[in-house]
Amino acid sequence: MESKIIDVSGLKVRYLETSARGDIPLIILHGWGSSIDSWKNVASALGESDIKVFILDLPGFGQTPEPPSAWNTSDYVEFVKKFARELGLQKFDLAGHSFGGQLAITYATQYPQDIRKLILIAAARIMKRRKLRVKLFLVVTKIGNLIFALPPLALLRPLVQKIWYKITGERDYYRASNRMREIFKLVGEEVGSRLESVSVPTLILWGDQDEATPVADARIIHEKIRNSQLYIFPGEGHDLNLKKPRDLAQKIIEFIG
Repeated sequence: MESKIIDVSGLKVRYLETSARGDIPLIILHGWGSSIDSWKNVASALGESDIKVFILDLPGFGQTPEPPSAWNTSDYVEFVKKFARELGLQKFDLAGHSFGGQLAITYATQYPQDIRKLILIAAARIMKRRKLRVKLFLVVTKIGNLIFALPPLALLRPLVQKIWYKITGERDYYRASNRMREIFKLVGEEVGSRLESVSVPTLILWGDQDEATPVADARIIHEKIRNSQLYIFPGEGHDLNLKKPRDLAQKIIEFIG
C-alpha cells in the first residue's frame, strides 16, 4: 500500500494505491472532512484480497488543495472521472461514504458505463429533510454572524460559534475555509430522486445507530435501487471505516467477488 501524488486538472492529488492486481479496481470516495488517512485500515484489509484499491483525497480535503472555485456535486463527479482516466481506469467498482456516497450515486447515474458495481456506505443527502436541515443551519448561522458582529458581542463570537457548531453536529463546517463553506452549501443537494436511475448492482452498508445519516435512508435506497443488497451493522454509527474496518472490508469483498 503506497501513498502517491498525481496531477489532475492542475491539482496535486494525494491518493492511496494497494499492490493487488485484480482485474477490476475499486475507487473509494471518503466523506466530508475526511481523507485517505481514515481509510487506511479498510484499504489494508481489502488489500489482503485481489482487489486493487484507489482512495483519493478529494479536493479541499487531506493533502489535496482546495478547488479553484466553489464546486458543486457535479464538479466533484467530473473530477473523479478525470482522476480515474489519469490512472488509465476505464471500468471500476465505486464505493462512497457519506458525502462520497452522494458523489458515487451521482457518478453512477451520469456515467453508468464506467461502473461495474456500486457500494454506498452511509450515503449522504438522500432525503429532502437533509437538505432542509442544511438550509436551516446556514440561515441560523448567518443571522448569528450578523448579531455577533456588533460590538461588544463580537468578543463572544468565536465561543458562540464553537458551541453552535458542536450542538448542530456541523464541526466540519466550523473548521472549513471560506471557500469550503461555500462548497458545503452547493453540495447540499438531495440525490434521492436519482436512486431509481442507478442501474448497476449495489451494496448498501449502514450502522443502525447512525445519527448523521439515519438508517431509514438505507432502506429507502434499498427500495429504490432494484438490484441492491442491504446490510446493517448492529450497534454501529456513521464511522464504520474507523470502528469496523475489517468487517466493512469483508462485506465489500463478498459483494465484489
